[in-house]
Amino acid sequence: FEKKMRKHGFAFTADAPYAVEVVKRPDAPVARSEGYSLVTTAKGARIEARDAQGVLWGLVTLIQIADPAKKAVRCAKIRDWPDLARRGYLGAYWTDCAEFTVMFKMNTVVHQRHPEFLGQFTPLRVFLNESLAHEFRDLGLTLYYGLNWLSMDPQLPMKPPRTTEFRSSVFKH
Repeated sequence: FEKKMRKHGFAFTADAPYAVEVVKRPDAPVARSEGYSLVTTAKGARIEARDAQGVLWGLVTLIQIADPAKKAVRCAKIRDWPDLARRGYLGAYWTDCAEFTVMFKMNTVVHQRHPEFLGQFTPLRVFLNESLAHEFRDLGLTLYYGLNWLSMDPQLPMKPPRTTEFRSSVFKH
């Protein structure tokens, strides 16, 4: 949150005149999964949610209603929640795709092309794959790897035990 707001030109100091309060509690005003309540005034903002995803979406909305030109946040009272449990896209990895996913309040992503595409299982590519999975997981997002080279046009025989073990290790992320 702070990193994104800094990109918009907002400063963070101990004596900042604008305070952001985040409260996660079981009796928050919005009872729906991933829902949140956001109240902003000229002096600060308060986000209340029942779960971590609600907190995240509240922070995203706060970023979205910030006015970088005025270095201010619009005054608002918002109660919001998603209508669909799974929101996302089918695509390929690119730089900042996790940030894109969060800023559009998506929680499920399927990447068809990723560091291990076409079976190039080098230690570096496995590390990149796992790092990307952690980046999404740390944000509470679900990341699937749709390995179409394994599932749509199998290049390995389906029955041998070693193939099953190989597929299990690939899809475990």
